[in-house]
Amino acid sequence: CLRSALLFYLKLVADLEGEGFRLNPYNPCVANKMVDGAQMTLTFHVDDIKISHVNPAEVIRHINWFKSIYDTNVRVSRGTTHDY
Repeated sequence: CLRSALLFYLKLVADLEGEGFRLNPYNPCVANKMVDGAQMTLTFHVDDIKISHVNPAEVIRHINWFKSIYDTNVRVSRGTTHDY
């Protein structure tokens, strides 16, 4: 199971870097990129991903990008409280 986790991480990182994200050198589960002059931050742990950006339309665009790569059944939660 550890091998599958590593393979998923490597694929996710490659996909993020292909989309212009750069991994944080201090935390390999944080990636950033500049979008329309503002920083977009993406954090992930196992298979949970959080996307933050000042423009909600950019967050939606990146959610759709994830859905196109991984699965159209990606569960999306917005707001200040989330259930896992």
